[in-house]
Amino acid sequence: MSRAESEAARAEGNASFRKGRWTEAAAAYTRAIEADPSDSLPYANRAAAWLKLGRYAAAEADATRALERGGGVKASFRRAAARRAQGQLGAAGEDLRAVLAAEPNNAAAAAELEEVEREIRGARDVAEVKAAPVPAPPAVPAAEAKPAPAAPPAEPAASSSTKPALPPAEPTPTPQRNTSLLDASFGKPPPTLLPEPAPSPSPAAPTPAAPTPAAPASFASLRQARSRPAYAGGPAPPLLSTTVAMDEAAARATGFLRKKPQAPAPTPATPAAPSAPAPPDPASTAPGAGLALLRALAPLPPPQAHAYLRHYAPANVARITAPVLEPDSLGVLLSALGAGTPADAEWTRDVLAGLRATPRWRINAAMLSSAERAAGERAWALAGGQGPLV
Repeated sequence: MSRAESEAARAEGNASFRKGRWTEAAAAYTRAIEADPSDSLPYANRAAAWLKLGRYAAAEADATRALERGGGVKASFRRAAARRAQGQLGAAGEDLRAVLAAEPNNAAAAAELEEVEREIRGARDVAEVKAAPVPAPPAVPAAEAKPAPAAPPAEPAASSSTKPALPPAEPTPTPQRNTSLLDASFGKPPPTLLPEPAPSPSPAAPTPAAPTPAAPASFASLRQARSRPAYAGGPAPPLLSTTVAMDEAAARATGFLRKKPQAPAPTPATPAAPSAPAPPDPASTAPGAGLALLRALAPLPPPQAHAYLRHYAPANVARITAPVLEPDSLGVLLSALGAGTPADAEWTRDVLAGLRATPRWRINAAMLSSAERAAGERAWALAGGQGPLV
């Protein structure tokens, strides 16, 4: 196979990549590699597709193969991204330093290296905290054991022969009530008592046990007992809930119980649309300002992203984003610009003119998705641009 076939397959992969079809792009780049294994570009491109698919180990391997075949800073930058995603922060920092050695003004690599070094410091601090010895708790002195009380000496068992016989038990006389003294204590004359009948010769009946006092009834049981009277021989009374419902129905029928008017439910207020945040320093041109702008715009919906971007001067947008402009970041900017209004026509035209003057405009614009391209064309038409934007 030839270099021409490899380039054709790689162009097919680039078209799929622009449409967001990462798997198809990786397959096309694989065919380009099979056509010409010595070319570094298909390896670097397939590494970008693996990054989009979250296959970081494969992306690292392809970026390494691209570097072995003379790949440039893109291969180093993509390998750094893959290594950082796998937690290889030290190796990712080495790749980013190689990028900065080749391109000292690469703001994206500088900002990425700063974040990697911050993560390394954070991981080191966590490791030091985990490695610090934990002080042992102070020993608690054991409580002194109290001696157990000595058991009393056992008495010797008495012999049955020497045990004295007990006298027979005598019947306990039943005490007689002296009602005269009881009544006399209150100053009343003793009443005439009827003679008690003679005891019957039949055996005495057992004395009935004293009734056990009932446990205090709960409020619920008392209310149920009050609402459910006993009927001798009649049907079981209705349950408490039925009785109460019947009582309430009867009371409403006679007019003694009126239903309280209910207040109308409050109408829920319509939530106000969230306002767009304001950038901390839209006039800054320091390294990393463009990357900070793109990261702030990425999670915002297009209307809020446009309001956020509107704080920046048109010339400043292209100036700070040009070093870090990639197809994805250009798509973020165009999506925000496409949400503008005719009142922003002049500002939008100046921003688009600055973006079209960036060094990699053609490459980045060629890799836009259909939605990003449509947003850019809408912004271009809104600004009064002539012809297509791309």
